[in-house]
Amino acid sequence: YVNNIEQGPSTFVTANGAKEEYTFVNGIKVGPSTFFASPKGEFAGDREERTYVNGIMEGPATYFFANGAREEYTYVNGIREGPATFFSSPKGEFRGDREERTYVNGILQGPATYIFDTGDRLKYNYVNGIRESEWSNE
Repeated sequence: YVNNIEQGPSTFVTANGAKEEYTFVNGIKVGPSTFFASPKGEFAGDREERTYVNGIMEGPATYFFANGAREEYTYVNGIREGPATFFSSPKGEFRGDREERTYVNGILQGPATYIFDTGDRLKYNYVNGIRESEWSNE
């Protein structure tokens, strides 16, 4: 705090152990931030790297899963919006595979393409975050 206003690097830790590291400028979150999921439970070991602009998550972000998979997407006004790519874990059965998909108002929506490490493709559709239909193999 400087003159009773939050200023500089800060870390917020929740009761379940999740934490976020970010920076305050004149009491507003700005710049790069890292969110670490709770060390216990389903998301243990996951983290998200994102950016704040005027206190709102904005711009490119990457979510890293504990198993090595990751998803790249964009925040617009604090909500996931637009094209995203999910990369399978570099270990295991699906290594090298990826899915190209789209967020609308924070929910997976519309056409998606699963691309196998061989280059083969499977197209399908998301409706309200749920994979609804398979379109075709390419």
